[in-house]
Amino acid sequence: GRNERSCINCGAGSFWGVYMQAQQRISAGFAAAVMAMDGQRKAPSSQNPLSPTSIQEVFNIPKLLHPDIYDVNENRFCSIYKTHGKVMDPYYKRFPLKSWNLWANDHEGFDELERRARFMFNRWWALRVCFQSVYGFRPKALKLKAIDMYKQINDAIAQASRSARALEDIRNLVVPTLYDQLKGEAQRMRAAGREVEWKLVKEPSLSDVELVNGYMAKAVENAEVPIKLRFVQWTVAITSEQSFAVYEKVPKSGARRLVAGDPNQVLKVVDHWVLERPIFKAWVIPRTGPQGAAWRLLARLAVPDEPPKPKVNETQQ
Repeated sequence: GRNERSCINCGAGSFWGVYMQAQQRISAGFAAAVMAMDGQRKAPSSQNPLSPTSIQEVFNIPKLLHPDIYDVNENRFCSIYKTHGKVMDPYYKRFPLKSWNLWANDHEGFDELERRARFMFNRWWALRVCFQSVYGFRPKALKLKAIDMYKQINDAIAQASRSARALEDIRNLVVPTLYDQLKGEAQRMRAAGREVEWKLVKEPSLSDVELVNGYMAKAVENAEVPIKLRFVQWTVAITSEQSFAVYEKVPKSGARRLVAGDPNQVLKVVDHWVLERPIFKAWVIPRTGPQGAAWRLLARLAVPDEPPKPKVNETQQ
């Protein structure tokens, strides 16, 4: 009767209250259940594909854990969007403040503080999203993954100047657009008769890897239906010691001559790589993500030595 239905509503409300995004669908499901018990249930409108038709659809655990398999819309978007395709928030290193007057030199100091605050907020936001949405996420595991990818990808790029099949081993470690770019660069190196020798003198440790910026982007900004698919991007600063040299074959003799770098010189290098992973945004229950979801290299950033100049619009000009 009325008391029984009120107990059901109270119990469900106390348990599912944590699912902020599912409140509307849960309320619609309970309303449909009450109408069914009273013999007044009506068929859902065909114009609203999101209207739940039963309690089982609302509390569909497989659909909550694996939306890419059991949800038609998520499956369609996951099959189309494998990567976001671009770096959403390029990282700039910290520059010292030249003056206490933040508005001097076209607001240079104010812009620097704004970038620092934005990157800090981005890191906090991305950490919260990853902890809540990615099953088994830990910053330490991400750093270890970045170190392993750093060694494999750099070694494959150096080997690709001699073998066309060297990049096949890292196809799953980089996004398709970057893979095609690396493949084109390797073809031009081989066509010019140049070979690259790269050696990691000192492997980076966990203390040499820093998560400097994070960002989460929607797969589609204006989707016709709400979807959970997102892309998380982490900018990782990796410090290492390595040697680098480029050789070129002499046409007549076939001997090699050094054209760039020095194999005997050890360089301290700081690279900024952007790693990307598709996720399903969640509030409480973390998921493994779409099938085959993994961290991949999206871009290798060339961080400038000078801060970006403020953009001047036409009215200011």
